[in-house]
Amino acid sequence: MKLKGLHFADVAEIQGTVTDELKKVQKGGFSAAFQKLYDCAKACIYASGAYFEFKKKDMSLPHMSSI
Repeated sequence: MKLKGLHFADVAEIQGTVTDELKKVQKGGFSAAFQKLYDCAKACIYASGAYFEFKKKDMSLPHMSSI
């Protein structure tokens, strides 16, 4: 999405532009992004605020499967 630096006349123009950009995102990519967000949220809850890092290759945490 190349929206950075753009100026819009009103909210309707913003909504239209963002909607057009979101329609360009493939369904699989959108689902993968939300799954990644969900996994990160679970990890944050599981860690109770403690510091942690995900491995770059594998975003899943096997010990969290019961959450």
